[in-house]
Amino acid sequence: MKIIKDWQNNLQPHSKAKIELLKEYLAKYLQVLSNSPFFSDIFLFDVYCGHGVYDDGGFGSPIVMLEEIERVLQSGFCSKVNYHCFFNDNNPDYINQLKTFIEEIGHSKKITISYSCCEYNNALESVSSQINKLSPSAKAFVFIDPWGYRDVRFADIQSLLATKKAEVLLFLPTQFMFRVESNGTPKCLQCLIEELVPLDEWPISSTGIDFIENLKSHFKLRLGNDYYVDTFIIERDAGQHYCLFFFTSHIYGFQKMLEAKWVIDNNEGRVWRFMRTEYLFDGHKSSITFRFEDELRAYLLSNSRTNKDVYEFTLHKGHLPIHTNEVLKAWQIEDTLSVLKSNGEPAKKGSFYLNHKEWRNSPKKVTFYLKTK
Repeated sequence: MKIIKDWQNNLQPHSKAKIELLKEYLAKYLQVLSNSPFFSDIFLFDVYCGHGVYDDGGFGSPIVMLEEIERVLQSGFCSKVNYHCFFNDNNPDYINQLKTFIEEIGHSKKITISYSCCEYNNALESVSSQINKLSPSAKAFVFIDPWGYRDVRFADIQSLLATKKAEVLLFLPTQFMFRVESNGTPKCLQCLIEELVPLDEWPISSTGIDFIENLKSHFKLRLGNDYYVDTFIIERDAGQHYCLFFFTSHIYGFQKMLEAKWVIDNNEGRVWRFMRTEYLFDGHKSSITFRFEDELRAYLLSNSRTNKDVYEFTLHKGHLPIHTNEVLKAWQIEDTLSVLKSNGEPAKKGSFYLNHKEWRNSPKKVTFYLKTK
């Protein structure tokens, strides 16, 4: 029997932040897929599920997954969709506790649950195999929240994404990774880095945030432009940062994750802070917001851009179309922005068509021209 530390029996503040983002994303993810005529099955995989319920009454990831499925089912708009949950942990006591609790609270007949007690590598191999066999009408979401990072490999994430059927949310204790990087990189961290870039080319990080940005940028470079990568930083104490990394090949799934992040942090859409103060995007602009405006200006000045181009640029920069719309409207008021339809005529003021529907159906509906001041 494994010894369970006291802190593992209670939901810690940084773990609550993980669960908050997971919950917000699944609410959006499940609603979209459940109401789509193109999907018949949704699979949720929790590779390190834990025991699900903590002594302080907090719910872990597997219970949150079930709650969000039940919430969508109660809406009554998804009668054709079946849901499948896969819960794994290498601690048999955790799996037994989780199974017992779920049996006590019950669940919808439309939810199929399977349990396993495997080490990470075996569990992930099983998950990858299952996803590869899914039909075109099925979608999958994989949550990986390991104890530490020793077993995490970029190749595993790449393999899941290559199926084009899965989104991946990965938690990494980046603060500990940053500390050991600056004190002599251990073998397990070397292995992860060397999957991304030769070790001697890895930039030395001066802060924990730098380390997160280095990982994010190298994940992006290795995956290429067909994939989307973003982060959600969890600041437990000043200078102490953990991070959730989100990966997908689906631009709309990526937008839903960004929306979830901006719900939690409506000032920057990137970080959860213990005892944080919140501001509105348009009320107290952060340096992140000003930087986005500068980047958007440079992007439009470098060439003419279509609504498809600007939509993709916005998401890649971790912002939402509503933010870009605000900036573009301001530039129209300043008379520094022209927006022309495909026939060369001016588009209606405030009409920018930055959404997934137009991205898919009318990618060149309008073109943006920004004048130099």
